[in-house]
Amino acid sequence: MPYQPHKQGKYIYAFATWWETDRNRLAIIRFVAYALFAASVAGTVYSAIKSVLPTWAVTLYAAFAVQLVFMTFMYAIKHSGEEDIRHALYLLRAERVAEWKLERDMLAELARFAFCTSSSIDPGNSLSSASPRRLGARKPIWPPVDTRKEVCRLTRQALETKIANIEDARVNDRPPAESDLLLQIDFIAYSAETLISLSRDVTAEMDDLLQGSTRYEGSIRVRILVRDTSESSEWLVPIALDQHRDVQYASDLRTRFRNVRQSALREFEESLKVLFSPKQVHFHVRGYRTEPLIKGILIDGVEGIFGLYTIDELKNPDGWDYSGHAVTMSPCNIAGDFVQSTAAYFYKVSFNQLWESMNLTTVVD
Repeated sequence: MPYQPHKQGKYIYAFATWWETDRNRLAIIRFVAYALFAASVAGTVYSAIKSVLPTWAVTLYAAFAVQLVFMTFMYAIKHSGEEDIRHALYLLRAERVAEWKLERDMLAELARFAFCTSSSIDPGNSLSSASPRRLGARKPIWPPVDTRKEVCRLTRQALETKIANIEDARVNDRPPAESDLLLQIDFIAYSAETLISLSRDVTAEMDDLLQGSTRYEGSIRVRILVRDTSESSEWLVPIALDQHRDVQYASDLRTRFRNVRQSALREFEESLKVLFSPKQVHFHVRGYRTEPLIKGILIDGVEGIFGLYTIDELKNPDGWDYSGHAVTMSPCNIAGDFVQSTAAYFYKVSFNQLWESMNLTTVVD
């Protein structure tokens, strides 16, 4: 049985969580300031009525009380304002980004080594004339795959199989299997920029398959996870070393990502509704609030492509960022060899846990 804290512990934890919210702390400061001000006014009035203090002392006391209140408000605003919060987050990210980058590089290197080993490739030799890594050693990339061709092939293969199975069930006068009545595509990435061209290729492949009298009677469910880049979601990476440029860079990225999603994702959804029917298409997009780890597409939770993000140095502005275009995509398959099966299972579990978490994801408009 998991540990259950006592009620007293719950209250302490609830208060600590409440106090960590900047707005709540500001409310406490304001309450204290108002209380001090009211007490000062009351004391001043009382002293004046009782003639305990001379007039000049009363005036000085009242002026000091008013000034103290305004100074308290200035302090609260200064240390609870948006700029101060951004500065604190910037310092935190600047201190942690090196450790974060090392962890990501270690994970990517471990996955690369596993892929090379499973493909009987010597992980210590160079496979191409690619530029050397910063450590100076030339190492092979993971066994790559052509993203566009592989996704189109997998989508066509899955759709062809389902159409054939449904037709076979009709010929044999039996109901089709539930798995044949649903084509599910799960996509996860950082900004969804990959979908700009990839979605057009996928819909073109489907359109080519559905020529003539060929029809699909099932549903299409597309689930897309992209990074939540709204103002309410702070990120560790990307980060510019200069605080002011960091704020501007973040603002520019949010605008660019929002434009990408409004264009590419809407175009993808509308294209699917033209190929099939609006009732057949179920299109959902959510934004996750963790740092990006994996990128790829999984068809029917079985087979797809998989890649790991790493942190790269920024040139302009100076800092760190994720490079989605540089991610090497590799095949993953639940029924494949050990590495492909592990990658597919990791993708599937990670995607579902993020998708089902109300704390880590939010609906993207």
